[in-house]
Amino acid sequence: KSNHFIIYKVLERDMKLSELDDRADQLMCSTSEFEVGTKSKCKMRKRNSKHQVYLLLILLFVLYLLVSCVLVQVGFFSKQRM
Repeated sequence: KSNHFIIYKVLERDMKLSELDDRADQLMCSTSEFEVGTKSKCKMRKRNSKHQVYLLLILLFVLYLLVSCVLVQVGFFSKQRM
């Protein structure tokens, strides 16, 4: 019986090691998916930041044009203004 018991324990240990190996593989897959997701989120955040800067520059330019047109209409740049 002692040999059967030892063989049973070895097989039981082998099953546990196989389960741990499967879990480790699953964790590795999850980790790589998480890293890819994090990288893509970082790229999207950078892209959104760039778009916000471009939008701000466009809005500032439009504001500059509007103020310039209003000042020209009022005569702010006329030579007679002294």
